[in-house]
Amino acid sequence: MTHKIHLRLRRGEGALARVLGRLRRRGMNIGRVVVRAGEDGLDVVCTVEGERSAHVLSRFLTKLLDSSAQVEQSA
Repeated sequence: MTHKIHLRLRRGEGALARVLGRLRRRGMNIGRVVVRAGEDGLDVVCTVEGERSAHVLSRFLTKLLDSSAQVEQSA
């Protein structure tokens, strides 16, 4: 399954690397990452492939980031 993940990260040393590392350790193959600097953090759109459902990924990322994560299942 392919998923598109929308995240907002607080600016902090290694924040993006931690998220991407956790996704890889969970068995997700990262296809594309687009990062835009906003006033209050980083807006991240990431396309990943793996066996996990969008619901499981959303729960995992929300818990990891202590905020909300939007995950769309592409197919």
